[in-house]
Amino acid sequence: MPSLLHVVSYDLLCPLATKTLPSGAPCRERAGVACRQRGCVPWLGVARLSVQRWLTDLSVFARVIGVSRWVADRLHAEGVRVDEVVPNGIPTRPRRPPLGERPSIGFAGRLVKKKGVDVLLAATAELLRRVPSVRLVVVGDGPERALLEALAASLRIDHAVEFVGHVDRATAEQILDVCWLQAVPSVWEEPFGLVAAEAMMRGTAVVASGSGGLTEQVVDGETGYLVPPGDASALAHALERVVVDRDLAERLGDAGRRRALAELTEDRYVDRILAIYARMQTERP
Repeated sequence: MPSLLHVVSYDLLCPLATKTLPSGAPCRERAGVACRQRGCVPWLGVARLSVQRWLTDLSVFARVIGVSRWVADRLHAEGVRVDEVVPNGIPTRPRRPPLGERPSIGFAGRLVKKKGVDVLLAATAELLRRVPSVRLVVVGDGPERALLEALAASLRIDHAVEFVGHVDRATAEQILDVCWLQAVPSVWEEPFGLVAAEAMMRGTAVVASGSGGLTEQVVDGETGYLVPPGDASALAHALERVVVDRDLAERLGDAGRRRALAELTEDRYVDRILAIYARMQTERP
């Protein structure tokens, strides 16, 4: 049967599936000996990757598609074939209720280093000096939580930061519904940027790192703002633009929702995949 492979991560390129060096910088080296030399994996991991690549035969797939142009380009750069790009689809939902009275920033995600929550906390500390009424709500849990809570306390912003922890999707949506914007400060190159797309579907403005698949979800100046990854000051200034202007937050959110409904629904995703399958069927010998 003709088969299709949808690549949604860096698994084919990196034994850690992140293409990120221990320093946090993006990795631009081809997987192999460099993985050991850079301190990412031991020699056993390099050997395992070599065997995995030897066993992986993408020629069995009639189509290989990437979840974003970014992922497709990274695969191409390392000699992996990609035939086309199909972004993920997200559930359609009603537009959020009116924004909350107090300007607030939402974050949703696993609390790990690559998500950049430490950068967000530093940006919030800077922002609070100019906008004392702002608050930050962090939805999610993970191994970095205790360190991040300690960082918030050391920055003396714990009074304005709430760590909600892990909650179910419905509760998370209720919490994020009233936020004026959603921050996605990832310091690694997100293959797609699912939380950004979900925020746009909600009708929420997005301020995100300008790298990876996030650059294909967020239209800078139209649905939100993109900032250099790891730059707390640039992030603070972008956050400030939104939290001091409720009308701007609404306009950015509305534009994001229009884009999500046009391009990122589950129905749109299924239609794209079915169209590819249809072409694959007509090409069968």
